[in-house]
Amino acid sequence: MAINLMWAYVRSDMTPWEESIDGNMICKYVSLTTGRYFSDVCSFSNLNEDIADYFKKSDFVVNFCYGLGDMNQVDVAKWFELKKINHTAPSSLSLALCQDKHQIPYLAETGGVFSPASVGSDSPSNIKAIAKPRFGARHRGIFTGLIDEISNQIDIESDEYVIQEFIDGREFSVAVIPDSNGYGLDVLEPMEIYSDTHGVNFFMGQNGVNTERNYCPEIGQSLKAKLLDAALNVHKISGCHAISRCDFRVKEDKIYLLEVNAMPNLHPVLSLLPRIAEECGIDNKEFIRRFLKYVTTTEKSHVIHI
Repeated sequence: MAINLMWAYVRSDMTPWEESIDGNMICKYVSLTTGRYFSDVCSFSNLNEDIADYFKKSDFVVNFCYGLGDMNQVDVAKWFELKKINHTAPSSLSLALCQDKHQIPYLAETGGVFSPASVGSDSPSNIKAIAKPRFGARHRGIFTGLIDEISNQIDIESDEYVIQEFIDGREFSVAVIPDSNGYGLDVLEPMEIYSDTHGVNFFMGQNGVNTERNYCPEIGQSLKAKLLDAALNVHKISGCHAISRCDFRVKEDKIYLLEVNAMPNLHPVLSLLPRIAEECGIDNKEFIRRFLKYVTTTEKSHVIHI
């Protein structure tokens, strides 16, 4: 049975690694689809009834919209749900849960790992901390330093920021994608992110810090198994659907969950998830085959409520 796909995107070049979402990138994936899929491509700049009617002509919208004007990816997913349009991103509830950094302790605990301790004005002044916008993305608006230094830059009591102890350990990113059958899930090998010049004293997207990726890090089997289990548990708990990417730090054999990305960027060359997959022997063509089969045949996961 043929499946009509609408590859819908909003051009974006705002990611830290210049993973531009544009027509060339979308057409790259379209060219790799085979079999029963019939594809159309749509770039849009607003969401209205006309565009909703246009999307409804397809069986599924392949959702590459990471934001539109004042709308973020959660808002866009809510709009699709309101209009009863099938789309490939997770539910708006799942996206909202993963985007809210106040929920990281819950996801970490239920995933079987730790989360960095919260830091506030009553914390010891010699603790190194990191402050992140509660709903921020693209690694912007982040501050690090002693709590007194951070308090000179932001209101540390504001609910708009999450302030945690800075974990000066090794950083790993673990991706979850559909398995080769397209019905289950695979957890891919951990990828390590490091800085030759700053050691462990860096954070992803930090200005002036060059980071490297090690796709075959030296890591014990026990620690690797714990990272894989944690990533899969968090994926399922948060209802991430087809794909996700979790960022962890490891210090003294403790695993700390930093962030959960329920809608990772998918630039075929520059983005982390497709590159991790490729290093695991899953090229772009195989990845998109698995992805499309999963999202067109599997119901979206239910979020386990807090």
